[in-house]
Amino acid sequence: MYIERITHGSKVLAIILRDDYIKKGVSFVSPEEYPLQMGVHVRKRGEVVKPHIHRPFINIAEIPSQEVFHVVHGKVQVDLYKRGKKMNSCILKDGDTILLAFSGHGIKFLEDTRMIEVKQGPYRGIKKEKEFI
Repeated sequence: MYIERITHGSKVLAIILRDDYIKKGVSFVSPEEYPLQMGVHVRKRGEVVKPHIHRPFINIAEIPSQEVFHVVHGKVQVDLYKRGKKMNSCILKDGDTILLAFSGHGIKFLEDTRMIEVKQGPYRGIKKEKEFI
């Protein structure tokens, strides 16, 4: 499976994009309404994306926090939580990416790992950012 959706009831907890996902062009694996959009570009040499900027916008709705982790190399176990209860676990390895959509999470590093994290900002400090389970 190239894309895995981990759910609890009707709620998506996380979306895993495996390293072997290949769909030509650009494709987004997260729904349009998510605050973080996760997409993949599979492009041929010489293709061009026209230079552009993204227009800022004001959103007055409460926006859920979401994060993306990309395992450059190594191996991790990601535990997914809902209302303080562990719902699922998954293993990510070299090249895998996960979008943590609507879940709490814990991470165990199973091997020496280099991992990239992308999350919403601005950073507000650990006391305002995190509620430990």
